[in-house]
Amino acid sequence: QISGTPTAPPGATLAVTVLNPGAAKPSNAVLLTVASPVQVQLAPAYPTTIRCGAKLTVAAKVLNNSNQAVTWQVNGAAGGNATVGAISTAGVYSAPPLLPATASVTITAIAAADPSATANLTVDLQNPPPVISSVNPNPVPPDGASVTINGTGFASGAIVYFAENPLVTTFVSDTKLTVAGPIAAPPGNIASVKVVNPDPGTMTSALTTVTMQLSAPKMSYLDAVRFLQ
Repeated sequence: QISGTPTAPPGATLAVTVLNPGAAKPSNAVLLTVASPVQVQLAPAYPTTIRCGAKLTVAAKVLNNSNQAVTWQVNGAAGGNATVGAISTAGVYSAPPLLPATASVTITAIAAADPSATANLTVDLQNPPPVISSVNPNPVPPDGASVTINGTGFASGAIVYFAENPLVTTFVSDTKLTVAGPIAAPPGNIASVKVVNPDPGTMTSALTTVTMQLSAPKMSYLDAVRFLQ
């Protein structure tokens, strides 16, 4: 058995002979053709942008080899993980529900025929579209009690608006936000509620409406005395 790396270009023909020690002449020549190196191509081939929670199908093609099998990595992790997103053996990438520390990930395909043959795809991630499913409690108290906004696609840094007024918002998870008042009741005591996710890929949810509780009317001192008489 012999091994080596040819310096001839792909497609060139090499004559290989063996000369034993003390032999007068070499063996008959065996002709070998220098094969092209194994390469991997991906589609899409250029950086792609998707939103958190979305899916992207990546196709891999192995060149110069009949073995088309590849393995997948996301940011160097085999198959990815919950933080950077996961990729199936079929090349379907599922973006994470929340942005990772850096808003882009690298998908790598590795040829089974030659692990040194790889191809990379950069995927830029954006925040998901926020969707409100409910507001609790409803009616909403005006006295500063905590209000919970439930839904999907909430991003860290999201802001809740009541009647177009931004409120101090606490991010709990991608399905839950909380705000605390006081919350001013608009005319008619019906307030629109929306959630705005920040960049990258800022998006605003559809509006939902809630009823605002009326504040208890304040009684003057004289009225209070007359009431108690």
